[in-house]
Amino acid sequence: MGTHGIWLVAIQNIFPQPKSYSHRNSSLYPTCTSCIRNGFKKNNVKTHFEVRREGMKRSTAILLALICIGAFQNCSRSVAFREEGAVSTNLATEVFTVNSSENSALDMIWVIDNSGSMADNAAQVRSNLSSFLEQLDDKADFRFLLLSGTGTHGATLPNDLPSSYYRQITTSVGSKNGPALLLSALSATELKEFFRVDSQKVIVFVTDDNSNLSANSFLSSLLSMTQWPTSQVMVSSFVGMGASVSPCQSATGSVYTSLASLTKGKAYNICNEDWSANFADLLDKSIAQIEHRFVLKAPGIAEVTSVTVDSQILAATDYSWEANVLIISNEVILSPGAMVEVSYSTAPE
Repeated sequence: MGTHGIWLVAIQNIFPQPKSYSHRNSSLYPTCTSCIRNGFKKNNVKTHFEVRREGMKRSTAILLALICIGAFQNCSRSVAFREEGAVSTNLATEVFTVNSSENSALDMIWVIDNSGSMADNAAQVRSNLSSFLEQLDDKADFRFLLLSGTGTHGATLPNDLPSSYYRQITTSVGSKNGPALLLSALSATELKEFFRVDSQKVIVFVTDDNSNLSANSFLSSLLSMTQWPTSQVMVSSFVGMGASVSPCQSATGSVYTSLASLTKGKAYNICNEDWSANFADLLDKSIAQIEHRFVLKAPGIAEVTSVTVDSQILAATDYSWEANVLIISNEVILSPGAMVEVSYSTAPE
């Protein structure tokens, strides 16, 4: 028997076919006299058809209820209710040693103006650069790029330095185009591979003039092209600080002082007679960048829960983070060999 047949039998059982009654059967149709005799009024007597109609109403209600129940059961089988689970985060702890190779990567770039007024300033660079590089080599895992012309208005790296760590792009740098030339040089594939992803970047401009590219334009172009995080870049310079304090300047280097301010670098007076103190300060500031910066293994940090230095807990104001890089404030003294422990959470994938 098919589905339609089953439903037909069910309906017939609920709604049985009426029997044939004779109008002569007075027991089914009581007269008014019998109603009175049995103590009922005529208006309270229900005929056979009225009783049957009420039964049909009840049966119809039952059938509709059964249909609704069946429909709900079928729907409930096809609808899946998703249980919302608790959102979890990944917790991690990493330990670093200050001045170890794991957090001492430093990539440095120098751009020297080779214009006619720069002879004395270029000589200052040449007399201090060798000692500067030797000290840097003792304190950091670094790579060095120099953009400069040669001769009395420029500087040249020794030929015996390994090319895997030292590069020079010999080009004539004008008085105003140093930042633009650097952007052009960094677009070369070999330089993209020369600089490391997780290293701290220190850029130094040496010029007695100002740039024809604004500080914001240079910095935004640099970060966009290289994909270096802002926290990885520090720009310092040897520039004119104004005619009253820098009488040798061609123009005040306002773009370079702005870059130093934006990147927590420093601008030095190009007209100082002795640059050795400035080189020493630049060295300390560059080393401080890598001593206070720690690259974590996680691709992104949701929250840093604690930072300790030799088991001493730092205040939350003493550190910050960007992407997977933790930066401890330069106000915090990190002695060589100090143990830095970082606990953090990462966002769930």
